[in-house]
Amino acid sequence: MFRYNIQTRVRIVLCAVLALVGISVAFTSCVSERTDDLHISEEDGKLLELTLIPRTEQTTTATLRSHVGEEPGDKENGLHGGALLNENKIDNIELFVFDPAAGDQLVGRYTPSKQEALPGGGIGSRATFIIPKDDLPKLEGKQLDYISVVNVREPITGVTTKTALYELMQDDQNKLNPAPESGKIAPQDKFLMDGVLRATVNWGNEVPSTNLGTIDLYRAAAKIRLRIDHIDVKNRQNGIETPFEVKPGSNPEVCLIHYTEKTKVVRSATSPYQTKANEWHNSAYRPMVETDFSALGYTSSKGDGKFYGTVPFYAYEHDWRTVSTNETYLRLKLTLRPQGAAETDPWVDYYYRIPVNYRKALGEVTDDMLHKLERNHLYDVLTSIEVLGSLNEDTPVDITAAIAIKPWNLIESVDGDLLDAQYLEVYDKSPIMAATDKVKVPYASSLPVEIKIDSVWYEYYDMRGVHYRREFSKTESNLYKINGSKTWVSKQTNAKPWDGIVITPSVNYLSNGDITIQHPVPVNYIPYHIKFTVKQKGGTLSQVVRVLQYPHRYVSGTRSGRFSNGKEALVDADGRVIQSPVYADFRFQTLYGSFSRYPGDTKLSPQINEINFKITTVVPRDGEFIGSPVDPATGKTKTDPASNKLISPQFIIASQFGMSTTTYQRPKDVPSASTTLPRKLSFAFSAGAPGYGPLSTNFWGAQSPYLNVSYNSYLYQNSDGLWAKNQNIACNYWDAETRCKEYFEGEYGTDGTYVEYYVDTNDNWASRRIRKTFKHQGRWRIPTSAEMKIIDRMQGDANTEIRGLLFGSYYWVAEEGMVYGFKEHAVVTFAEALQGLAAEGKPQSIDGAPNIYVRPIFDTYMYEEDK
Repeated sequence: MFRYNIQTRVRIVLCAVLALVGISVAFTSCVSERTDDLHISEEDGKLLELTLIPRTEQTTTATLRSHVGEEPGDKENGLHGGALLNENKIDNIELFVFDPAAGDQLVGRYTPSKQEALPGGGIGSRATFIIPKDDLPKLEGKQLDYISVVNVREPITGVTTKTALYELMQDDQNKLNPAPESGKIAPQDKFLMDGVLRATVNWGNEVPSTNLGTIDLYRAAAKIRLRIDHIDVKNRQNGIETPFEVKPGSNPEVCLIHYTEKTKVVRSATSPYQTKANEWHNSAYRPMVETDFSALGYTSSKGDGKFYGTVPFYAYEHDWRTVSTNETYLRLKLTLRPQGAAETDPWVDYYYRIPVNYRKALGEVTDDMLHKLERNHLYDVLTSIEVLGSLNEDTPVDITAAIAIKPWNLIESVDGDLLDAQYLEVYDKSPIMAATDKVKVPYASSLPVEIKIDSVWYEYYDMRGVHYRREFSKTESNLYKINGSKTWVSKQTNAKPWDGIVITPSVNYLSNGDITIQHPVPVNYIPYHIKFTVKQKGGTLSQVVRVLQYPHRYVSGTRSGRFSNGKEALVDADGRVIQSPVYADFRFQTLYGSFSRYPGDTKLSPQINEINFKITTVVPRDGEFIGSPVDPATGKTKTDPASNKLISPQFIIASQFGMSTTTYQRPKDVPSASTTLPRKLSFAFSAGAPGYGPLSTNFWGAQSPYLNVSYNSYLYQNSDGLWAKNQNIACNYWDAETRCKEYFEGEYGTDGTYVEYYVDTNDNWASRRIRKTFKHQGRWRIPTSAEMKIIDRMQGDANTEIRGLLFGSYYWVAEEGMVYGFKEHAVVTFAEALQGLAAEGKPQSIDGAPNIYVRPIFDTYMYEEDK
């Protein structure tokens, strides 16, 4: 039987061809340096060669929370005590072939007869498979799907269809993040990977071997790397700064919380595996030691590449968009005590919570990147610790810092063959400047470039809900009112050209150039927009860049969705649906359009600000503590002093649809004689166009089952000469806590049944049960003492454009027995609030309750932005 020596035959054929065309080449030039001793016969079948390469693009990184990018391979090898991470190791290989024309049925399963490293030390492997003679007709000349599974824990058997392979599971059972032993962390021996290639294979009659091509492999795991730039903890309470020190000889310790070690073997075309309640894992704490990351191109604030670091964590894909409590995060432990403490004073453990992914869409971080871990992605987290953590391990303090996204697709070099071509690429066209006055954007161009600023602007809503936009030119800015049309209001001369914006491209432009964008951090609490064009000098290519600059804390606004979102249903006392959908707008349960005085005004005005103001903290100020003050069991704000020092990372304030009547603080404070609901009260509403109050069909619309009468009867002029109409409303609360718990607005609230009180078409009070559902689930709540303080401080800042977020004399905070006084600009006791009211000549009680109000707020930091 004739036997093939594959390499020899190829060399002979090649040399013969070269000789025939008259090319003089020494025989040794036809001999490959690679040797191959794999011999098969014609009866055995033919050979199929395949190259497998783990995907190794650079990552995109961010400070604090990671942006996501492709795993950068073994660059981290050796950084952590010389450990090899084995992230690109290829151990066992299984190749599955499916026929899409035959319902994705299995054509064959193969394991390599030979496997070797790529020449030149490249990442990847070359595998050679023997395809049995009987299988050749199934593969030859057909377009088939080749799926490679690498490093699977157990050999795959019993798979007959592609669907069955996609549903196959692997459970690593505590192998992803092993606990340290003697302070050392043993890395994994290998990582599960998979890759897919659709191709057509042809051997021909005389060719015993063919090359399938290259399959890009994707790791099933996500990689999570934490770096800490510096630890400089100061406790700032009551105006006193107390520095803390880390216990000598100790290191920060970190663990990964709420991750999964079970996954589908092959990337699912539909959705990842849904982890069951008993399948979640928490890793052991591992020490973070000073590590030099300069090999990865990182530079710390000290000017070197040294950060606190540890062996990366790994987790399988996981999506927590629908269940926010399933978020995967890092928990950090520091052992601290005040500097200068007595030797006998104890060292105390403090705990921090560090997100591993963005919670909000920003710039090029899109909504579909949020609230999940993805296969083969690196989540590169950078933070610094400057605040005191929590004493309770189960309720760690959230760590927040500036979010600065670095590029992931830098050009490392430009091939000489490309220099004759014209190219221009700006690698981050939507950069974020988060509480920073400078950012660099990478670019590459075949020609020098010039910058043209196209537009600069910011926008905001005033205390009456009027939309304004300030637009800058090189010499001046113009203020416009936006109300369906754009109306010019005023202009100002710029102190500096383009309001101090300086955009400078680097001199080197062929590769690894950068464009430096500089502008002072806004102090008016409004995000700042810059649009500019990068254009080649003497060329035709250009690209547009849109910059978004955030202050350390900013306010944005959206118009309220009121109390009806079109998903209401009428139900009976047992919750059975009577009618769905049903119109229900709860018009008799709001003070919107009633009279009061805006800050700075001496005359009454209708309260008609329908804006939900959103407050977002990017970087906390000294002495501020960012975290969740919510009791997860009830959704209410915690009442203790420590929790009332916390500020939610992002929350919205109820619009003036959510203005309250006078209230007690909590149900326990309400006298038993005052518990009857609803409270039916009469208020003066503005009758100026379009007319306000529950009887205004011009404002609310003529809808059943609400009373529809002539609005123009019983009008009168108030003391300021404004037309008014007294109208009755119903309140379903006596206290602030109940008011917030039962509140909803737009798409923010808790699914459930709500009682609507209204005056029916027969002019009688009635009620009905309305079932409501919401896009954003959660409870509205009482603000903490710290949250009310920042609201007051922002609206009182001389630089702010945001005034009148809340105004009046006194508002309840969640802290037990405490009130926020807008006259005092401080948290005061209930008794002090009553004294303050008396000093202003105001009644201490109105409508049977203390003359103190509440405005609900709703946490939004865990939700995607509404589009």
